[in-house]
Amino acid sequence: MAILAYIPGAVYRQMNDRAARIMQNQHHEQRDTERRSLCVAAKVNIPQPDSPEKVGLIRDVSRSGIFFYSNFAPEIGSRLTVSFTVPPSDTSSDIPLTPGEITCRGKVVRVVKGNAGAATGIGLRLEDQDMEFARKIV
Repeated sequence: MAILAYIPGAVYRQMNDRAARIMQNQHHEQRDTERRSLCVAAKVNIPQPDSPEKVGLIRDVSRSGIFFYSNFAPEIGSRLTVSFTVPPSDTSSDIPLTPGEITCRGKVVRVVKGNAGAATGIGLRLEDQDMEFARKIV
């Protein structure tokens, strides 16, 4: 079953079945760990000499990865360092996160390029799953 999706500033387009199931929350989760929605700014660094710091917007986090948006498109397999602050959780949240500063490193496993002028989505598989990070994401 295909559905039409409205994309602001664009025309209606037909989504594939997988996208439709995701939007309707009928999609089987393929990840090893639960994702938590988190909308915060992040600093993104590429471990190369003279590489400027980038700005990102975190969409969600889990113990094994992060998905964020930014204005650059890294190569699949490249390594990044991401730093962000988890704010105090809203008491009405059903999935609270521990507040505090988080810095983590990982490998780019997904790059989703948007339309011209749109942010690029970046999936990062974490490589340094230390206890401090896991404690805050639990």
